[in-house]
Amino acid sequence: MRATYLFTSVVASGVVLVGATVASAAPINITVPEVTGTITVGSQPFLPLLNADETTLYVSNDQSSTVSVIDTATNAVTATIQVGQNPIPPVLNPAGTRLYVSNLGSNSISVIDTATNQVIATIPVGEMPYTPTINPSGTRMYVANNGSNTVSIIDTALNRVIGSIAVGAGPNTMAMDVAGARLYVPNYTAGTISVIDTAAGAVVATVGVGANPYRPTVNLAGTRVYSANNGSNNVSVIDTSTNTVIATIPVGEDPWDATLNTQGTRLYVTNSNSSSVSVIDTASNRVIATIGVGDNPYPAQVNLRGTRAYVANQNTVGTVSVIDTSTNTVISTVTVGSQPKSGALNRAGTTYYVPNFGSGTISVVSLPSVPGKPTRVKVSAGVESANVSWQAPAFPGGEPITGYRVTAFPGKKMCLTTKTSCQFTDLTPGTTYTFGVVAQNAIGFSRPVISHQVSVFSAEK
Repeated sequence: MRATYLFTSVVASGVVLVGATVASAAPINITVPEVTGTITVGSQPFLPLLNADETTLYVSNDQSSTVSVIDTATNAVTATIQVGQNPIPPVLNPAGTRLYVSNLGSNSISVIDTATNQVIATIPVGEMPYTPTINPSGTRMYVANNGSNTVSIIDTALNRVIGSIAVGAGPNTMAMDVAGARLYVPNYTAGTISVIDTAAGAVVATVGVGANPYRPTVNLAGTRVYSANNGSNNVSVIDTSTNTVIATIPVGEDPWDATLNTQGTRLYVTNSNSSSVSVIDTASNRVIATIGVGDNPYPAQVNLRGTRAYVANQNTVGTVSVIDTSTNTVISTVTVGSQPKSGALNRAGTTYYVPNFGSGTISVVSLPSVPGKPTRVKVSAGVESANVSWQAPAFPGGEPITGYRVTAFPGKKMCLTTKTSCQFTDLTPGTTYTFGVVAQNAIGFSRPVISHQVSVFSAEK
């Protein structure tokens, strides 16, 4: 298994809270990715987690047996929470009121109240528990016990185990469909995926995949599961209606994780020993590009629009490769701390928090942003028509503006243009319209600016 999760037990050590470089909560207007803050946390941090409103970052520190709580507005550690030995990446319940941390070395789950940052319960589970999975309602939590070959079912109201499901050998980080109806458990040693019906609390299928599957991915429609098979250098594609493998896709050496873009059209597979990322077209189940990155790349993070992917390279000097997904090329490389792991990317795609496993720090990487809002929108009404004009944003974002989108309300007629004006025709006479204008660059869309109201004239007779 990947070294990240093979930890020896250690004695919990104290964490010295060192002031971080302070960064503004607002996007920083930059044209290339750069480190704008460094936050000292515990020993061997990895895979941080942002809460829903992105005000707080949670980081498990393996060798310190702690969780660092970071205020993202100031980049300061506001609390250090002692948990069990060798904590691995935490998860939040849907309400954001509870943080659950698997303690790999203590065979337990720490339950943290996020309002007080206090451990309110410790739940014994099986041996070597991996990161929990929570159902959409937050009522049930599932934990794969790597050393016990079981999945523990936890009632989150009671904070206790209410059931156990036998699976294959070596279960690790699981995936659940968006409905919470199916849980897919990769059995690393057995080379299988156990499919659990969560209502029945039972395995309903066992799917043979490649050797050493790890952390599968389910698409949003729930129709496909993708399993990167570390030991066989391929990806298995599972049809969830039949629980059968419908495609096996060769990739690079030592693949660990497969990351889907939001649209579900591309799958990015990091190949640890090949220092590359395989890009898979999910419609054809074929590799359409192989991108060279740094040594021992960790799972890619893809922004919401799918325009950029970020890959932490562990064994280089400590870098993040920035990939333009339209060309499948590395367009920038950012130097961070020692042994970086996969980080947390905010929804706007403007900040990437990179845990430096070897440095005990988090690098705050500010990224080129979307444009500012267009300005000075003017509308002149005509006969069943309207002309809309505006001025370009004062700040174009981190990359050049590629166009504008103008939408008429009501009716939602749309005009796409590279100019700073649009002519709308065939509008309804006597109707009062407003128009929303947004600017676009390669990162995404600006916030809209809304015009004043105008009434369209009737056609001349």
